[in-house]
Amino acid sequence: MKPHYLFSLLDAPPYQFFSLPLRRNYDKSTGMIIYNTTYHVHNSVDAQFREFIKTVFVPRAIESGVLSSPRLALIMARQEGDEGLSYSLQFNAATLDELQKWYHTTGTELLDEITRRFNTSVMGFSTLMSDIEI
Repeated sequence: MKPHYLFSLLDAPPYQFFSLPLRRNYDKSTGMIIYNTTYHVHNSVDAQFREFIKTVFVPRAIESGVLSSPRLALIMARQEGDEGLSYSLQFNAATLDELQKWYHTTGTELLDEITRRFNTSVMGFSTLMSDIEI
């Protein structure tokens, strides 16, 4: 069971996230899906979290071939008195269907592992995006 503070947009039925349909003009047959998870990490576990992402999370996440192009970015904005750092972890996926299947197997296992290792020292939320031409 996932804790209340760590959730994913992929928990809902296909193409329904938080009971809201995806944009009406979204063509699910085109455009790479970007699966972004933003994590807030307490300073006390920052080094361990980054090591876990690098050596455990990313290798297991891309193992099936559904997710690709992993990237981790430090979010530069910071509030005064904040005792942690925020990161954006992104992957690409070809389709929402594949991503949802991945999430309900490997994804939930990995999120459970984060909870076991870091408890409330790491919190996060996920966002789905798609590439568009400019």
